[in-house]
Amino acid sequence: MEIFAGFAVILWIAGFFLTILWLITPFIIFSMKGKIDQTYTLIESINARLANIEQEIKQIKQPEPKPSESQVNEHYLEINTDQN
Repeated sequence: MEIFAGFAVILWIAGFFLTILWLITPFIIFSMKGKIDQTYTLIESINARLANIEQEIKQIKQPEPKPSESQVNEHYLEINTDQN
């Protein structure tokens, strides 16, 4: 009979800890939700600022178009005919 009493005490202690965990969990989840919402808002603002910086860089640096092979050959022919 003592085995059953000891087992009952173990179950009572485990149930006690699970009850405490069950009561604390909602507060942990709701506090995390607020932090996650705040982080999401911060990431959105950072993303918008990054998009603005990318647009400004694109406006400043416009890559020069590379000449095609036919344009290079025409230019070479013009230089050679000018020298003659």
